[in-house]
Amino acid sequence: MSRRDEDIVMRQEYELWKAAQKMDGSVFYKFFAPEVNVICNNFRCDGEEYFMTLSTFGMQRYSIERYETIAQDEELIQNYYLVNLKTVDSEELKTCHVTSTWRKTFGEWKIVFHMRTLIMLK
Repeated sequence: MSRRDEDIVMRQEYELWKAAQKMDGSVFYKFFAPEVNVICNNFRCDGEEYFMTLSTFGMQRYSIERYETIAQDEELIQNYYLVNLKTVDSEELKTCHVTSTWRKTFGEWKIVFHMRTLIMLK
């Protein structure tokens, strides 16, 4: 596992959120493997359904913090981070836990598992 692969995956995570913000499905979908499983706030879906879910709340801006690679080998990388989302329907930022598992297939890194869970603040 090279540092270069870690950097590629991290950059692709940022590009994924940027595409979601811009509602650019052609860029967003390219990061998902055909067999991807996405868990989003208690339901399971594929990459297309996930994109449609993101499109419903109108992301104005986002930021990623505490990004870290938590597991890796030559073919898999799993990362964890927090994403802060500002949406059109709220004045407050929504913060979510995110974890993604990326698999290297034919020289390209693709998401095979992605989970986003809203952190409920009291």
